[in-house]
Amino acid sequence: MEGPQQEPTLEEQVSLAKTLSEAVDRRNFLTEHYPELDDLSVFVNASAENRNLYEGLEDAANRAREAFDKAVLNKNKLVEHLRKIGENKLADRIVMMFGVK
Repeated sequence: MEGPQQEPTLEEQVSLAKTLSEAVDRRNFLTEHYPELDDLSVFVNASAENRNLYEGLEDAANRAREAFDKAVLNKNKLVEHLRKIGENKLADRIVMMFGVK
């Protein structure tokens, strides 16, 4: 039987937040080039390579989100820390994605 989950250090949490943000940015870079859902669908369905590219980016973003969500138990504390070290954009993204203060 496992004991309680130990939360990573703040530095490790910042790293997880940056990894998540970068994965979301990579996925969004593609979707921003196809702002209309129909356009994105046409791109994705145009070839197996396009579909694999999109699915890979989506999968990477989802895995990064799951890893962050599972590891970072006190997201409010991390957001406070991010703001304290000047990572306001990253803090804002965590607030937006996870509904924290």
